[in-house]
Amino acid sequence: MDALVAGGDVEAAIATARRHADTGDRNAAHRLAQLLAGAGRVDEMFAFLRPRLTDPRLAEALVEASAGHGRDDEVVALLREVIAAGEHLPSWRREPNNGTWLLSQVLERQGRVDEAAALLAVSFNDVTGLAELLARHGREAELVALGAGDDGERRRIAGASLVDMLLAAERTDEAIGVLRRLAAEGDQGAACRLARWLAEHARVDEAIDALLPVAAAIEPYPGDVHGAVWQLMELLIGRGGAGDALACLDELVAGGVGFDLRYHRLDVLFACGRADEAFAELHRLAAAGDQHAESSLARMLIAAGRLEEAESVLQPGRSDHLHGELLAEVLIRQGRVDEAITVLHAREPLVWGAAAGE
Repeated sequence: MDALVAGGDVEAAIATARRHADTGDRNAAHRLAQLLAGAGRVDEMFAFLRPRLTDPRLAEALVEASAGHGRDDEVVALLREVIAAGEHLPSWRREPNNGTWLLSQVLERQGRVDEAAALLAVSFNDVTGLAELLARHGREAELVALGAGDDGERRRIAGASLVDMLLAAERTDEAIGVLRRLAAEGDQGAACRLARWLAEHARVDEAIDALLPVAAAIEPYPGDVHGAVWQLMELLIGRGGAGDALACLDELVAGGVGFDLRYHRLDVLFACGRADEAFAELHRLAAAGDQHAESSLARMLIAAGRLEEAESVLQPGRSDHLHGELLAEVLIRQGRVDEAITVLHAREPLVWGAAAGE
């Protein structure tokens, strides 16, 4: 369809989209709505979508395709009908949500911000949508009020949007103050964001101080904290080299940090040019049957351009997903594309949890 549009044959693109939409293809139906609206056939677009609005993808298509055509009152009425009928429309962009999120978008673009905000405040308790709306319109007092109280998640979401608003207004010191407050309350995302901003503005010592409490947290959410630890390691390496980074890791371990820092240490060694030390330890762990060590060693060898060694580490005959990805990368870099395709076809399906060793 896009090729037809690019070639100037919009009518053929519309016919193709309609043919696929008639078979139940939601993506084609969405594209058809866009094409009709773009061709000025707005009445036809409404007629096509009106009986299909219980499909969230097509309800959103109506909101998007109708923009700028002076039909927002009609869109509002249609969405209100669907909502009143009890047809929840989870947005394919935001979860959890329903048709009121789409309705709030149309109200906002009509300038009916108060109505949009009121709708989001009571519907599915959409704190994220409401916070973003208030930030877009500079409604600072309401945004601060939204983040008041004991609900930590609510405070985090409202605070993040308040920071966005303050930074957009170039009120940098105030934004940093909000980030510091959120970080002190245990918001790991705010601490990482604060550290990134400080580091970008050459305030490295302050960035490190912002991350240390997050890295030292006991048994935190693994994904966030592993990211924070590596961010901290990069700052320490940049400031003082591997010694500072390794010393910090040792302090975290001595303090009883609740997750395994072994691989962070090896990553630090590799990043600082002490690759042979990292390789030696990974070889030892892999020989003891640690499959994570095997994949980490292969990654590092690939990054170092030592492709033959990486291939030798990746045991032949295994078909798990990660092993296949790494081996295929090695083969492709060696120009052995046909072999890489065979390896990729032989991979086991990726199963979340199992792939992570859970």
